[in-house]
Amino acid sequence: MDISKQNVLPSNVITLARTIETYKQSVDKEFSFLKQTARLDDLFAKSIPLRDGEGFLVPICELHYTDEELIAKLSQWRTENAFAYPTQFPVTCFLQELFPQSCKLFFHSVASPISIM
Repeated sequence: MDISKQNVLPSNVITLARTIETYKQSVDKEFSFLKQTARLDDLFAKSIPLRDGEGFLVPICELHYTDEELIAKLSQWRTENAFAYPTQFPVTCFLQELFPQSCKLFFHSVASPISIM
């Protein structure tokens, strides 16, 4: 059989596909790690500090699934900005229904509990 007629992908295409798949798996693993946060001290360890000690961006995680105030704020924000999303659906139990299965990671800002001088 003539090898020039076989449907063989060049090694650089295979390497690129493998690199992309490895990257996707890494992102999924990291998102899952952040979403599964169940302790407050762990949450702040995973947070992103804002400049000038103004607070933190914390990942929305298991700790927030029963935070009715935060869920209400996020639901209101989602409803008010629904026009910007390709998927249109009524917002009900936003975090509990959508978020755990989502490939998205959300953060919210938290004011710094400690004044830095």
